[in-house]
Amino acid sequence: MSEKKVLSKKVIIAVIAVSVVLVASIIIGFCLNNKATNNAVLNVAENDEYRDFEPPTEEQLSNGKLNICLITKTYNNSYWDILIQGCIDAANDMDVNLYTAGIAKESNTDRLAELMEHALQMEPDAIIVSPADTSKIIDVCKRINEKDIPLIFIDTILNGQQFDVCFMTDNMQAGRMVAIDMVDKLRELGYTQDDKLSIGIDIGTKQSQTIIERLAGFNEYWSSNAPVNWRVIDTIKCNDGSADVAYEQCLEFIDKNSDLAGLIGLNNGSTVGLSRGLVERERKDIALVGFDYSNEMASLIEGGEYQVSTMVQLQYNMGYGSVTEAINICNGIMPKYKFNNTGVMKVNHENYKNPYIVVNALRK
Repeated sequence: MSEKKVLSKKVIIAVIAVSVVLVASIIIGFCLNNKATNNAVLNVAENDEYRDFEPPTEEQLSNGKLNICLITKTYNNSYWDILIQGCIDAANDMDVNLYTAGIAKESNTDRLAELMEHALQMEPDAIIVSPADTSKIIDVCKRINEKDIPLIFIDTILNGQQFDVCFMTDNMQAGRMVAIDMVDKLRELGYTQDDKLSIGIDIGTKQSQTIIERLAGFNEYWSSNAPVNWRVIDTIKCNDGSADVAYEQCLEFIDKNSDLAGLIGLNNGSTVGLSRGLVERERKDIALVGFDYSNEMASLIEGGEYQVSTMVQLQYNMGYGSVTEAINICNGIMPKYKFNNTGVMKVNHENYKNPYIVVNALRK
């Protein structure tokens, strides 16, 4: 091949490369100068740690609808899938734009704060978030307030933090329900007040007001009603939002406590891990009370061989209600109630086929 032809090919390649860079620069520059598609929106990422906001479509940029940002502290389990679906359905029913983001593990609070920062930079009409009690998140909440952007909490709240409305379970009452049910299950298993036994508790995070309140409700009832010989193991195990870690912790509970008679999971992931551990060891003699209707818990409850029950929150209603109230606030209609208890139902082998439970709790 002649030297002239080689040179010609090199020139063509260089021109193409420069053209690609120029086109990309024009596109990015347009987005950065457009209020609805700033840096926060462009930082799209989907990996094992988090999901950032997707860029708005051309239709969303021009349709004149309200823009609502939703940030959840988990997204990879049945509980949060149902809650997010409630938000999506409300957004579709009421014709607003909904942008979603979230973290994979509840313990990744720094990333949650970053996603809230991204939402703030997008300047939406309202922000819906399931928060965690850290200084970074509190700081972002304050700056959202300063911008006069409606702030709606779902699933949990921050004590002392200004917000417009929240949708959540009465977690103190839910904790009491767990304690009541565990006492009943142990008695059904034949234990008496004279029997010495131990109970293990597993949680997803220490920074969640939801978990704090559930523990308080549990302890309130247990300390007044459980026999003194029924001991709660002093060390509450924290799995940092990992069901796999909770599974390992379940095995530790079993191996290190020969008198173990019951296990309690105070959130979805903890309950999933504990249920896997019981199945692994085939411990049908150990009672399990947890939260939410994961596939693992559904299998144990419907099978009827294990001594299990679960507190099912109405998280679809949380999601749907949060978007509804966000729209109302944007339209100048303030919420009638600041705290909205969406309710919780106990589900076990005896009632999981009940039509009311099936429709309202299990969403089938």
